[in-house]
Amino acid sequence: DHWVALRVIDGAALVTRLFGFEVWMQDRVVTIAGNNGIEMVDGCTGFSSALFGPIPAKTAPAYIFALGIAIIYLVNILRIATLMLMQEWAPQFFDFTHD
Repeated sequence: DHWVALRVIDGAALVTRLFGFEVWMQDRVVTIAGNNGIEMVDGCTGFSSALFGPIPAKTAPAYIFALGIAIIYLVNILRIATLMLMQEWAPQFFDFTHD
């Protein structure tokens, strides 16, 4: 989970930098400069639910499983980038967006 969280944070930082923001990262915390950080804690990556969900991975075809993992990864990158942008542009809606 830790390695995946770091890769999601790297991707979110990249997406946010594409919008022209200065991004700070430290371990599992990422932020647009001047805002509070967003921390990817264990369980927020979505992979534990994908790996241990109701359908065992061994019964699903490998290509569907791999596609699902890739989609979860990309959605998490966009989710964290969106949270960072909400902190910057509309902090009053951050909690609504996160929850």
